[in-house]
Amino acid sequence: MRGICLFILLLTSNQATASTPCQPLPEIQQRLEQLARGWHSTLALETGYAPPARYTVCQLKSGLPFADHPLKRIYIRGLASENDEITLAHEYLHLAFSHHPRGHYEVFIEAMARRLVGVQ
Repeated sequence: MRGICLFILLLTSNQATASTPCQPLPEIQQRLEQLARGWHSTLALETGYAPPARYTVCQLKSGLPFADHPLKRIYIRGLASENDEITLAHEYLHLAFSHHPRGHYEVFIEAMARRLVGVQ
């Protein structure tokens, strides 16, 4: 039963992301591109890392931050705190590891995001 509930949750969350419009956040996208260049040497050592060729950072109106894999979008509220920076790194990592099982392993993604931002 638990597996069915998780499947339904995953299915409905994917449907919600498909209809989420993107209001680009160019300043945050530029910041992420700068950060990603700095993270590259660390991430290049990780199995499964493939930096996304393109992606868009979008304004999140409600709900939890997420990465939309098919559209290569990251939805976040803003970048006002260290926690927001961890969230941005976290969602970027979901895209960067999207073609590898690690991209779906939340413990790995969160630990790596904290490591990249400098929070252990």
